[in-house]
Amino acid sequence: MVVLTPEEARGISDDVRLRVLEYVLSKGVRPRDIGVSSSLINMVKSGKRKVSDQLLILVCKYLSPDELRVLIGEGDYIVIRRGQKLSELEKATLVNLLAMDKELRAFLRGVLKTYEEKDLDEAHTYYVMEGHLRKFERIMRSRSKKTRDDYLRYLRRALAELNWKISPSILREYMDKVKVEHGPYVACHISKPLKLFIKEVIRDQVLYSSFKTVKPPERPFAEAPTLEEVQAVAKAIMWPPAKAYYVLLAETGLRPGELYKAKLSWLKLKARMLTPCEDLSMLRVTKKAYISFFSEKTREYLEKVYLPYRETWLSINISRARNLLGDKAEKLREKLFPFKPKHIRKEIYKAMDEALGRRFSLYALRRFFTTYMTSRRVPPLYVNIYQGRISPKDFKILQQGYLGIWLEDLKRTYDEAELCILCNNDIR
Repeated sequence: MVVLTPEEARGISDDVRLRVLEYVLSKGVRPRDIGVSSSLINMVKSGKRKVSDQLLILVCKYLSPDELRVLIGEGDYIVIRRGQKLSELEKATLVNLLAMDKELRAFLRGVLKTYEEKDLDEAHTYYVMEGHLRKFERIMRSRSKKTRDDYLRYLRRALAELNWKISPSILREYMDKVKVEHGPYVACHISKPLKLFIKEVIRDQVLYSSFKTVKPPERPFAEAPTLEEVQAVAKAIMWPPAKAYYVLLAETGLRPGELYKAKLSWLKLKARMLTPCEDLSMLRVTKKAYISFFSEKTREYLEKVYLPYRETWLSINISRARNLLGDKAEKLREKLFPFKPKHIRKEIYKAMDEALGRRFSLYALRRFFTTYMTSRRVPPLYVNIYQGRISPKDFKILQQGYLGIWLEDLKRTYDEAELCILCNNDIR
């Protein structure tokens, strides 16, 4: 039996008072046993009256101290005793209470879930060391330099902001914070290396599943330049390296970075083909899996104008580059475009200003190629092969098993689309 004082009774909320009354009545205690009328109890149940201090004192006489602690503490007493054995009376009290009160059941489930998540978090907490990053760098060697640099930069940024400590709850909170403060695009750049780092270095499935790779919303669709606009810009470009680079971008549909990194050995003038895929070992890198073609007029321009200009430029500048770069200067001879990208872009944008009065990004030429080829009913698979959008594994299967048959078909389909950027006056 529990004897409450009026001061103690006043400190108990109305919700708990009603729960205490309902619990006592569920034990079979009748209103007349308590010393009140049935009509008073009915009015309390219907919400017309509240459980007064005096009624609460009378009701508590039918509770044990353990029962009252469970009822008043809303489960806190059970949580405090977590890990200890409950008495039979406490078990019976808890079972009856949970069967009677849905809200309390939900509350206790939330409490237990919180403790389970806390235990899980403690079991999967890691402190990242420099050795972990060195291992990640070794894993990233097969990726392109830009991808390696981007992943390492964003990973180091994330770990520094996390104080080099990661756990499921810490990562969830951090990614939510990044999305709010920096937007979904930054969150995407951070989540990708974090996911890969956990998968390949930490190798903890719980930690790996604690957050998802952020997928930013698609950017607004930008219209591709028309054929007439692309041709007008090509006509306005005066510097041979910029013209050759621009025209090849438009006619091959390659990424600007891919074409700038292309080697001279990848250029097959007679076949009007540009491909790095003769060596299958290079297919570890997705963005080098392509076979692209160009028009006959572009072949003539490369042969008669650009390549002679390139050789003359190298013969004049290679000795100067050797003084600055040492042995690396000879690698300039291997590049199809040994010029600085900023100089090429400057000439192209200058021509855009003159020809169109506006500019579009060089990457827009990739959209132009896709739009043009699709409008000429070129099969999507062929367009993906031209532009390097198929995986290295699939490309290797095609090349080893089928591309010997398809190569002429790829070239014939490309020629039937009649994509040509230069006119006769450009070849002089």
